[in-house]
Amino acid sequence: AEGEAGGEEADAPTPTKAATDKPKPAGSSADLGAGKEVFMKKCKSCHNANGDGKTKIGEKVEIPSLKKTKLSKAKVKSVIENGVADTKMKAYKSKLSGDEIDNVTAFVKTL
Repeated sequence: AEGEAGGEEADAPTPTKAATDKPKPAGSSADLGAGKEVFMKKCKSCHNANGDGKTKIGEKVEIPSLKKTKLSKAKVKSVIENGVADTKMKAYKSKLSGDEIDNVTAFVKTL
């Protein structure tokens, strides 16, 4: 019985820790909090904090809204990694880590 009680005590911090961890989408190891942080640093100036593209630059170059985007997760990731030819959207695969790209991709899909 002591071993069981000890096991429960050892397990007790896990739910508390999980509750304070940044949210992760089901079936994904992406960190939405970290994705949002990168988005706010690297993407917000053109895409706006809410992803609607209504920024001075976004409206000038007609950036499409990312809110409720119908682009697949794979397509969003590809655009982040490789950019979009003949647009201001540059490739980030050499500027962000794989985890950062996964996290931003997951965050964009929540907009």
